[in-house]
Amino acid sequence: MRGIIILIALLLSWLGFSYIQDTETQLLETQKRSLISETRLTASALEKNSNLQLLLAEREAPGNWGEDLYIHKLPLPLEIDGYLDANVKAKLAPLRHVRSGDSIKLFVGTHDRYTYLYIEVTDSSIRYFKNKIEEWRPWRTDHIKIVAEDKKGTRRVLWVTPVPPDHFSAWYRNEEGLIVVQPSVSVEGKVIQGGYKVELRLPSSWIGNRLGVAAVDHDGELQRGSTGSMQSDGEPGRLIRRSEDLERLLSEYTKDMSDLQLSVVSKQGWLLAETGVTQDPAASPVPGSWILAAIYRYVMPNAENMMGLPGASLGRVDRDEVNRALGKEQDAQADAKWYVDDLDSDLTIVSTAVPLDVDNSGAIAGALVAQQSSAATLSFTNRALVELIGLSALAMIAIFFMLISYSAWLSKRIARLGRDADNVMNADSRGLGQFPSQTSSDELGDLGRSFGDMVGRVRGYTDYLQTLAAKLSHELRTPLAVVSSSMDNLEETEELSPQAREYFDRARQGTDRLSYILNAMSAATRIEQSIQSSEKEPVDLSALVDSCIDGYRLANHGKSIELSGQNEGTHVLGCPELLSQLLDKLMENACDFCSTEGTILVGLKRQDKWAVLTVENDGPELPAGMSGNLFESMVSVRDDSGKQAHMGLGLTIVRLIAEYHEGTSLAANRDDGSGVRFTVTVPLG
Repeated sequence: MRGIIILIALLLSWLGFSYIQDTETQLLETQKRSLISETRLTASALEKNSNLQLLLAEREAPGNWGEDLYIHKLPLPLEIDGYLDANVKAKLAPLRHVRSGDSIKLFVGTHDRYTYLYIEVTDSSIRYFKNKIEEWRPWRTDHIKIVAEDKKGTRRVLWVTPVPPDHFSAWYRNEEGLIVVQPSVSVEGKVIQGGYKVELRLPSSWIGNRLGVAAVDHDGELQRGSTGSMQSDGEPGRLIRRSEDLERLLSEYTKDMSDLQLSVVSKQGWLLAETGVTQDPAASPVPGSWILAAIYRYVMPNAENMMGLPGASLGRVDRDEVNRALGKEQDAQADAKWYVDDLDSDLTIVSTAVPLDVDNSGAIAGALVAQQSSAATLSFTNRALVELIGLSALAMIAIFFMLISYSAWLSKRIARLGRDADNVMNADSRGLGQFPSQTSSDELGDLGRSFGDMVGRVRGYTDYLQTLAAKLSHELRTPLAVVSSSMDNLEETEELSPQAREYFDRARQGTDRLSYILNAMSAATRIEQSIQSSEKEPVDLSALVDSCIDGYRLANHGKSIELSGQNEGTHVLGCPELLSQLLDKLMENACDFCSTEGTILVGLKRQDKWAVLTVENDGPELPAGMSGNLFESMVSVRDDSGKQAHMGLGLTIVRLIAEYHEGTSLAANRDDGSGVRFTVTVPLG
């Protein structure tokens, strides 16, 4: 019953989880459609902006220009030490290979008044610039050529060379035409295994819209090759940067949205502007919801496998929905996709991209990318989880207390039924009382009534067995007396032949044995009746044993009877007549089995809360396996060679008297094998 209730409670919780999951799925789908619609409206408004039109309508660069480079905005200035922070190093952009076997990686960043360049070059054999007058041509050694053009069109050329013993310098040609160190450039470099790395800081005023970098491998006579964003004698490429004006314009659409991020990308995927955040930092999570959310996500996992949200670490936005938007027609259906913000988090982000047509020509010039987190939906789900778990917990607690109460009530009834069954037995465990009537109509009531019927039947059978011995004794005495008297008359009136005398003696032994059996059965019945009718009183067991031992010595002159270990004042609560009879039976048994020259040893001592009475005799040991059966009725280990029949009732009487006194009776061989020890323990009074 309890298992069914618990299963029902778990089923209700699972149904609640399923309902929350379906609701969450519908909310996320609604959020996705709403974001696509809002992004379309925002894109339509942005297409009318002149700054965006100028920014996206820029023509393709001439074919002799180098590769476009992206300049990142840095939150803090970089320390010029030849090392790069791990987060910044992830943004290293590999440039195209001009000569097989060499490569270059470049990072360009800006903060405040400075622009930072970090360059890694692969070169297996480095030629140093020795800075001699006849060799003041840094381009005739291994070097990095940097060509920067400011907004006015002024072009500056720098040569960064390794200088012995192990540092780097930035050279330029001054107004006099001399090659000197550029004092406005901070440079730090290190030779590494398989090449070298250089970190530079330049004034941002030098950097306009064009920048080129080339790593040249030169042996002093010939240029063996170059690699970078341009050829060593080529034109620099365009410098792509985020537009502050465009970001201010986008911020007007995100200022009232705490979980919305808008970005504009060019047709080539360059990130031109970005504003807003996808998660409200001020949002306070529901207390304890992370535990419940973990349980919920484990029990009800999302069937869709989401990938992590790709960033724009290299300045380009490379995602499926963005690439599709840049390749679609203006009127094509916008697409959206869900990403995981953090693989260890439950927060997801929906991203959509809408193509931008700034000149109404139908040609796609870029795309507006919108990202929004599921924080609001997740918060709603978590709150629903808290409420569901709270209600489920209250329901489980109520069910638990109901089960505990029901179990306690049921256990109380079962315990009362058990006590009633125990109380049916009398103190001596022989008579049966009346089983209480049961009025309840449930299963326990039926069980109680079945117990009552069974007890009634057992009581009738027990009463029959308890009176059987007396009935048999009464019924058999008359025919036995007739047989005995007839045999006496036969013996007196006729002279028997030897053969007839043998048969006559056998018949006489049989009648004597039968008479002994009837007498023993009567004695056992009388003992049981006397036990039932006797009353307990304080008894000095020490004095009782003393008086009995004296009588035993007088009655058994040929036996050596000794008393050892007696404690004065050993008092018990019992019936003195029954205790005397118990000792009589033990002594009678000991005398029968004691060897001719043997000794009977009687002992009495106190042990904890018990009085321990022992009777030992020299003589044969008990047969194997008989020590536990001697106190049963009609069990004896005597041989039948004696004239007197023995029915094995003496030790049975010992057991009955010991149990009446709430004690025990045991029989065992001595440790040294010299005889047998009988032990009776009764509680002290």
